[in-house]
Formats: sequence, structure tokens, C-alpha cells
Amino acid sequence: VLSSAGIVMARPAETLNTTVFIAGAGMAGIGAASTLSDNGIDDFIIAEAKDDVGGRMESMSFGDKANEPGANYTVEIGAGWIFGTTGNPMWDLKERVDMKGQFEDFYPVYVYDPFGKGKLVTESRYQPFSQCAKMDEAHNTAGEISLKCLQPGADEKLDADSQAFCDTYLGPDFKPEDFDDISLADLEALLGFDPSTIEDPTQRAVARVCQVYYDDDYHGENPSLVSVNNTLPYRYGDDFGGPTHYWIGDDRGYKFLAKRKAADFLHATVTSDEIDLQDQRLILGKKVVKVEWDPEGKQDVAITLCETEQVKKDDSPILYPCKTQGNNKPILTKVNAKQFISTFSIGILKKSIDLEMDATSVEDSYDVAPRFDPPLHTDAAELANALAHTGMGDYAQVLFQFEHYFWPKDRPMFLSAFTPDSAQEKYLGDYAPFWMNRDGNVKGKSGRFYEGSKYLNVYMQGERAREATFKSDETMKEEMVEVLNGMFAFKINRLYGRPLEAADIKHFYMSRWHINPLSYGVFSLNKIGFTTADQQNMSKCHGNICISGEATCGRHPGFTHGGLLSGERTARQLMKEFDYVPDISTESSCDVSIRSLLE
Repeated sequence: VLSSAGIVMARPAETLNTTVFIAGAGMAGIGAASTLSDNGIDDFIIAEAKDDVGGRMESMSFGDKANEPGANYTVEIGAGWIFGTTGNPMWDLKERVDMKGQFEDFYPVYVYDPFGKGKLVTESRYQPFSQCAKMDEAHNTAGEISLKCLQPGADEKLDADSQAFCDTYLGPDFKPEDFDDISLADLEALLGFDPSTIEDPTQRAVARVCQVYYDDDYHGENPSLVSVNNTLPYRYGDDFGGPTHYWIGDDRGYKFLAKRKAADFLHATVTSDEIDLQDQRLILGKKVVKVEWDPEGKQDVAITLCETEQVKKDDSPILYPCKTQGNNKPILTKVNAKQFISTFSIGILKKSIDLEMDATSVEDSYDVAPRFDPPLHTDAAELANALAHTGMGDYAQVLFQFEHYFWPKDRPMFLSAFTPDSAQEKYLGDYAPFWMNRDGNVKGKSGRFYEGSKYLNVYMQGERAREATFKSDETMKEEMVEVLNGMFAFKINRLYGRPLEAADIKHFYMSRWHINPLSYGVFSLNKIGFTTADQQNMSKCHGNICISGEATCGRHPGFTHGGLLSGERTARQLMKEFDYVPDISTESSCDVSIRSLLE
């Protein structure tokens, strides 16, 4: 905007008005808006920092597509799975659009020890690999202990069989308490599985990588920091029937399901391959920077948004900072709403509270986290206390494409306990542990994933993922090449006539969710001591802000279906609490099993 003197001045903030404002267009935000619309509340706004819906369902073009010059594969770098079929709303969406993918049972599983000997984990004649069988038994028993002994409250009396079971593992005359909890690692150690106590370094490394397979890879964190009470057993097996692991491998990307759901209630142009959402109630490319709310829920919420721009940098996730004008001021939009639904990740909410505690200014927070006024830690203390018992799991997913195969084509996945000498003081078995062959040439599974791609990837978790996040791509290439040489030295030397080098990698990508300001991690995890009261405080309305997102779905945190179910539940809670639809049911499979709801 120019003044009469021709001086660039700040553009006046546009002001919008709505009944319900929804922050975030991931599955929770889309689920909330869909439920409002289904119940006759069409006056809402969904705001999303990125230029598309889907949230942490994020795909990218990668590599050279086999037999299609100039074409790329579409790969998932965020959420990539559907867990469970019958009754899972994400599976229902997948069926509507015929989204391509592959069921994965993760068997056979091969383990490469520090010396590169790959064996089936079920083979016990090679002693180190019996560790995975021990881990399997400890993990399954831990789930049973959690369900029968730790989850019941002090007012619940155990039946005779459960009492006998709990006495066996937790001591005679065990009595459940409201705050019963233990770390996943400690309970497994109690059951006889503790990699740190194994003297032989080979067996210790193999035991640790087996633990990564069962624990770290599900939670994105070391099991010593993960609550048993709030994680085991995994509920998707109970709530949803059919096969449990479906990997998305579709050129439209996983987020196409979010678009399909949104097109049910937003104006859109829909074809089988493209969905163009054309509704003024969906605001893309603007993120929340400030929320002025009322703890009593009587005054309107005033939301400040900034217009974002996409920024791509080396060794960084794609960023969406506030776009500035000629005077270096952000382009702002104001929205007044009766209620505010937050689908911010746990990482964002915790970061916001950190900024409050550090007395960082709102303006200096714009590209760090949204700010709340009054502060959450003073005026939503129950929420802040609950968030203190949660965290975000971290993954670093590394994608490779090579000119030649040097890994076994018939192995869909394998675990590597290989750790370079230079890293063994800190890591042993969890340096680059979980590898997946994404090519289609897996024996007996033609058409699986990306056939002919020579595409391989590895997942690192927890502290190792966070460490990798801050390293350059070039450094990570060198580290991963050393691991691959350790696992496949014979085949690599036969193909290349020398050890593998970083220059042999045709295409490379590493995700960096830990430093992404739109999430600060991959998905939520519950730490030791997280209680039922914490779960309730984290999934309700505080004044006129209502908290939603996968973390708030008690039975299904960390999953896309948990995000969708939580958004639907939050919308129903809001409609009931603020008398839009007073008699609406707020029952949800986030809180009780689907079987219980059906009964």
C-alpha cells in the first residue's frame, strides 16, 4: 500500500467473521469440518499454512521412474500407512478412490548383524538371532500386562484370572492404582529382555535392533521414554478387522484421501486423478500466529493469520514462513470466531508454551509457533500439565535410488545391526536399523510398491533421527554408504569393483520432521506417567478453544485414522457444549472400542 507521498506502508489487515475456526487442514481439521457440515453448521473457516490439505500426509516426487523418461515416483515422506481395514474410516476413503498400495506383513524378516550375516529372525541355530524371538515374547506379554494390570484404575476389581496373571509378573497381591505405569523398556527388562545387559557385542547389537523393530519404530523414540500403560496393546488390531498394514504407493499421494473427504462438503471439481477444492471456507497458504481467546468461553476468539510462502533450502524441510511486504512486515488477516478448534501437533503446542515461558514476543514467534493470549500455561493449566507428559516421536526417513541392485530383491525389509566403529560408543544396533526394499521385484509380489525403481529406504528413530536431522545431506550419504558397505560388501564389490561411494547414489532425500515448524516431530507419543485425566484434559474445550488432533485420540494416537476420528469427536463435543446440537452423542472409538459402540 502506498501513501500519498509514495511511501510503502503496511497493508491493513483483512477481517473475516465465522462461527467456528479450524486451525489445520490435516485429517483432524477435515474431520471436524465434515462433522459440523453434516450437522447443519456450515459457517466455518479452515486455515492451513501449506498450499494443500493433508497435514502430515506429505508426498514428493523422487527419482527417475523406470521406463518413463523424465517422470518421477510419488513417495510418502510423512504418514504412509493405513492400519486395519474393516471399520477404519481411512480404509473406507481408500476404497472410494481405489488408492494403490500393498499389504505388508513384514515377513520374512532378515537381520544383518555387525558382520553382515543376514539370517531369518526365526532361525535359532545362529545364536545372535534368537534375540528377536525373545523380544517378540516380551513385547506381547508387556501388552497383556498393560491391558490386564496397569490400565484398570483403583476402583476396578480384577477378576480371578487377571489377578493371578498380575501377581505372577508384578508381585503377590497386586492392586491396580490410577497412576500405574512403567516404561516399555523397564517392563521388557522385567520380563527378561534387556539388550544393555548382554555382554557379547554381537548379541547385544542384534537384540537392540530387534527392540527397534518392535518398539522404537512404532513410537519414534527409545522405549525407556515411552509409557506402557498408554501404548500397548495397539488398538487398531482390536477395533479394525482384516489385514493391518497397508502401505500407500499411489501417484496421487496419500493426501488425496484428505481431499476426497473435503470434497464431500466443500465446493470442488472432482475427477479420478485430481480434486480441486474451490471453497472460500478453506484458506490455504495462511497460518495462525496469534489466538486471543476467552477462558470463560463468552467472548469471541480473535485469530491473526499471516500469509505464507514456500521456501526450499538444502538440508532442510520445506518451510512456510510468513511472507513479508516491502517494509518487511508480514501480510496479516484477522478472523473473529465464536469457537476455535486447534489441530496443532503436540510439538507445536509445547513449543508455544516454551515461548510463553521464555517471554518471547509474538512477532518473534511468527515462524516458530502460534501464540495464545492469555497464555496456555496460566489460563489452561490443565492442558499445559497434560502436554508436559507427552512428546513427539521422531523419524528420519532416508530415500535412495541406485543404478544397480546390491541388496536381496526377494526381501521386502531387513534390519541392520551394523554400526561403524566410530559410532559404537553411542549406538549399537540402532544406528541405521530399519530398511525397506520399495522395489516391486520382491519374490511372489509382482507390482509391489515401485517396480523396477531400484529404490531403497531406511528409517532412523528417536535420538539418532534427531542427530541426523542437523547433519547435511552429504554427511548422511557418507554415513549411510558405510552402513551399506558393511551389510553388502561382497555384492557391492562384485558390481562396482570397489566399495560403494556417495557418488553412486543417483537420488537422495532425508526427511527432517524434528525441525519442521509445522509439526516438530512425526507423531505424538505418551511418556511415563501420562494419565486418563491428562488424556481428558488434552481432548476437551478450554474456554472457547477446543483441542483436537491424533494425540487426543486415546485409543489411536499417532495414526491418520486417529486424526480423523479425533476431529469428528471434537466437532461433536463443541456442538454439544455450546448448544448448537445439544442432544448429539459424543461417543467415539477414540475413547472406547468400536465393538463397545456397536453393542
